[in-house]
Amino acid sequence: MVKIIESKADARGLRIGIIVSRFNQFITDKLLDGALDGLKSHGGEDERITAFRSEERRVGKECRSR
Repeated sequence: MVKIIESKADARGLRIGIIVSRFNQFITDKLLDGALDGLKSHGGEDERITAFRSEERRVGKECRSR
């Protein structure tokens, strides 16, 4: 039998950064909307969520430099 573990997601008080690709914006816009809806439905606050739209190569380079 499969053991199911459930938890209650709570985004209250978290600072969230989302990086979204500029490639295929038709798809990534919908993914971003879904992520924002999910965060807000679990208590995420607009002023504590930041979304960045960037090219993949640029983001990777910035992440490696930190």
